This record gives sequence, structure tokens and C-alpha cells, in this order.
Amino acid sequence: MYPQIGNFWCWLALIPFVVVAIIHLVHCSKQLLGLSDITKFMLMPLLILMYAVWTFMYSDTIALINIFVLVALIALWVGDILLIYDWERPSFVHGILMFLLAQIAYIAAGIILIMNFTVPVIAALILLIVYIVIITIKLIIVRHDFRGLGRFAVVYMISVGIMSYLFLLLAIANPNTASILMAVGGILFMLSDSHVIEEYFVGGYKQSHFWIMLAYLLAQFLIVLGFIGMQGVIA
Repeated sequence: MYPQIGNFWCWLALIPFVVVAIIHLVHCSKQLLGLSDITKFMLMPLLILMYAVWTFMYSDTIALINIFVLVALIALWVGDILLIYDWERPSFVHGILMFLLAQIAYIAAGIILIMNFTVPVIAALILLIVYIVIITIKLIIVRHDFRGLGRFAVVYMISVGIMSYLFLLLAIANPNTASILMAVGGILFMLSDSHVIEEYFVGGYKQSHFWIMLAYLLAQFLIVLGFIGMQGVIA
């Protein structure tokens, strides 16, 4: 599933992301905004590099699923940059719009994958109810503090939920290392983004930014690894 593990160039493409992510998280934990902001600019481009090397080292074609994943990562990069200035309402709104684009791209890629497998209907319905309840509770928590962005927040939270739901459904339909990594990544992404919404509208705590970024970076890394592995499964 992961022949890249034995490839020197694949490891060389992975190391920069890991190193910069660690530096970023250390500075987030110490609340040193200068270097944490600088490293934030670098994170998604380095993950894009890793994805490109790990994917195209073993494939001569650019599949539609790869385009969607790359669009998602590029949108996340732009969103990361905009959210550095999240105290400005336009920057926050445009940043979340870029994250919404990333969710749509991930959802499209997830649909391509899940169409290759038989989904258990009962499990899908139960899981759908669970996700609806979770998203509803999250929205109730922050509903009084939407600052005129209520519909916007609702649409984004629903998109995050759909992304996570699809990835978890994929792991249920075809459990393997790659699909489980995607499912865990999707859950972490949902947690981190719901905390971003909650922090912006309600307020955070002292180390909230560190935990948001830890969940976010783990989510993207696991999702990317999952997509890489799943392409080997459906090939």
C-alpha cells in the first residue's frame, strides 16, 4: 500500500514538513506569534511537495482525485495566510471561504473513492444521525455570537461534517490502513475547525491556538497519507 516508505526521495520530501510543523507547534505553545506566523506560510506548500513526490513517484498520470487533493491543499494554504489576520472580519471571512473550497475539494475526492466500494446502509444512516446531532450541538453553542455570520458558519460547519462523514464511511466500507488514516484525519479536521469557529465567535483559552494547529496539522498529514494509500487500493 505504501511502497514510498522504502524510497529515499519520498523521505526527503517528508522531512521538511515534519520539521517545520514541529517548529510551528513549539512556537504556538510558547505563544511566539512571529515565527509561528512565518512557519505557517510554509506548512501547506511543504505538504503539497510531499504529496506530489509520494504520488507521482509511482504514477505517470495525474488522476482527477489528485487534482482535487491539490486544490484542497492550495486552498488551505491561502486560507492559512488569510486567517493570520483573523481579527479583521474580511480576512476571517475570506479565509473560511478558502477552507470551504478545500472541504468541497476533499468531499469530491472522497466521493470518487467511496464509489469504488459498497457502503453499508444501516451504518451510513446511524453515522449520519450522529453527525447531525454533533453539528447541531456545536452550532447551538455559538448561535448567540455569530455577529451577522450565522448562515456562513452553518454552511461551513455542514461542509466540514460532510467531509468527515464521508471519510469515516469510507473506512467502514473498506477498512484498511489508508482509509482509517483518512477517517481519523477527517475527525481531527472537524474538531480543529469547529474550535476555530468557536474561538472566533465565543473566545478561546490560553493554549487554544496550539491545540487547534496540532489537530489541524495532524489532520492534513493523515488525510494526505490516506489519499496516497487509497489510490493504491483502487488502482
